[in-house]
Amino acid sequence: MTMFARLRGMLGEFSQILALRLYAAAAGFALTLLLGRLLGPAEYGAYVFALSLLSFAVLFATLGFHHFTIRALPPLMVAEKQSEAMGVVAYASVVVVVLSLATAIVAGSNTELFSASGPMQNAVAIGCLLLVPRALGLLRTGILQGLGHPVAGQVPDRLIEPTLILAVVCLWALQGWALDARSVLLMTLAAIAASLILGAPSLRRAIIGIGARPSFGNLGGWTIGGVKSLLVFAAGTVLGATDVVVLGLMSTPEETGIYGVAIRFFFIMGLPFHAGAVYLSQRAAKLHALGDREALGQVVEKAAIRTILSAVALAVPSTILAFFVGQIFGAGFAPAGAVILVLVWTRVGLAFFGEPSALLAATQHVGRVSIFMGLAATLNIGLNIILVGPFGAMGAAIATVLSFCALTAALTLSVRSLLGIRVFYGRRLVGLGSRP
Repeated sequence: MTMFARLRGMLGEFSQILALRLYAAAAGFALTLLLGRLLGPAEYGAYVFALSLLSFAVLFATLGFHHFTIRALPPLMVAEKQSEAMGVVAYASVVVVVLSLATAIVAGSNTELFSASGPMQNAVAIGCLLLVPRALGLLRTGILQGLGHPVAGQVPDRLIEPTLILAVVCLWALQGWALDARSVLLMTLAAIAASLILGAPSLRRAIIGIGARPSFGNLGGWTIGGVKSLLVFAAGTVLGATDVVVLGLMSTPEETGIYGVAIRFFFIMGLPFHAGAVYLSQRAAKLHALGDREALGQVVEKAAIRTILSAVALAVPSTILAFFVGQIFGAGFAPAGAVILVLVWTRVGLAFFGEPSALLAATQHVGRVSIFMGLAATLNIGLNIILVGPFGAMGAAIATVLSFCALTAALTLSVRSLLGIRVFYGRRLVGLGSRP
């Protein structure tokens, strides 16, 4: 056994996944720092605006199949329906390739619909080129996670891609060459393509491990399942990207850039939630299929406690950095400090409720999650439209945190009523209450 294999065996999957996401967040933070100083608020605003629109385009490019595979494959493998599992993989791959190409062509031909600003339009046009490899990368991650290889699914996106982007930007800056939003997006395209190629061997091994020819006897059911997953993912995307898009449409590129720096801290605070969801999803789907509710409750509790402790650990340095954001990123980004504090500490409070959306989706309640996330997304859009005009970046932050709080409350009540599991672990953590 190699040293790497021994080290990997010593760490649990949660720790490995969280470590990968922390690394990606650190690289992303370093990239944000570099780009903030090299591009300035306006060009950086164009860059984050294009990436936010890309996240919306992924909705049409994947039809939710990258999430559907996560919850559909485990029950099929448990039931030893390998042919049907292989059919899901093959069908999802064809759908994603066709839709991502079509979406990229349509969006790239109509960039004027997204912004009246020339730099913004140019950034969006190049962002469309990222769509196909991004969609395929998401599907690869979903398939590997559904087949019980979550760490292998995370490595290309969380380790290879951010490392390449950061390295190229650093080398470019050291050479003293001019840098703008378009050139950074082209670097991102190259890194995504490279991670897709380097991640192919692990995907190939996992698919070969299914060991069966594909069966396509349930295309209608798979399509419906993909659409249901799309509704959840769409609402989550709206919650995560609407604020930047609305700022880009209703405010200035500078204000969009300021919020782009602040939201980076919000994404960092989301890492424990994402790691908990990845750790929980495949296990919860399998235990639910087996009908083992006691074991399911134990897995949920373990994921929640890890999420809380990780969120608090990330909040402390984030708070310190918020007070020096102007010195770190440049004077133009100084207003982001107060916005960062609002976003960070809201995430800490929500961490005490674990990741109820992933639990419900993994236990065949994706429809309920879709409804609540759709309502939260609608609330988020409305609040952004109302608050961005008078309050700018702070208005976007308030809209986002209020929407996330409402969503968490609804999902928590649903977990208790549908599964009989309490997902508030504040008292448990400090020893003031009994076992939930």
